[in-house]
Amino acid sequence: MREIKFRAWDKSEKRYWSQKEMNEIGGFYYTFGVSPLKKEFDLQQYTGLKDKNGKEIYEGDVMVLDGPIFRSGLSHCIIIGNIYENPELIK
Repeated sequence: MREIKFRAWDKSEKRYWSQKEMNEIGGFYYTFGVSPLKKEFDLQQYTGLKDKNGKEIYEGDVMVLDGPIFRSGLSHCIIIGNIYENPELIK
């Protein structure tokens, strides 16, 4: 069974909140992208997958193939950023 985890991009502070941080201030509310602190968040769910380096892959992560084209699969992909901290990567 896949582990259900989230991270949240704080639109005003321009930073990620971990699931632990969200739970400490009322994690239930994050299901709707709203917090008790009246902040707006974009939630990203963990895909249950990891990249070549063992880093957890979340929605919004940007990855590249690290190796010959004929190889495929996540064992040859690495996360190079995400759509919030590195918007230039999606152009």
